[in-house]
Amino acid sequence: MRFKDVLTKAVFPMMFLAAWAWLAYNFCMSIEQVEWWKIWMVIGMPYGVHRMFIWILPKNFDIGGTVGVWAINIIEC
Repeated sequence: MRFKDVLTKAVFPMMFLAAWAWLAYNFCMSIEQVEWWKIWMVIGMPYGVHRMFIWILPKNFDIGGTVGVWAINIIEC
């Protein structure tokens, strides 16, 4: 594995994550207290929003499996 690959696939994403967490921590401070709910929302936003509305398409299931998959799809939204 080349040094360039290590930088682009490991070091830079971790540096971005650390900077994003630091900014979120400073953004979510209020009156010398940390609001953990806000931090969880702000840090998780770029990593989870695009996965929130992915629907699982039932394929090759029997009727029970199809109903179960559709139920999970509805619960997710």
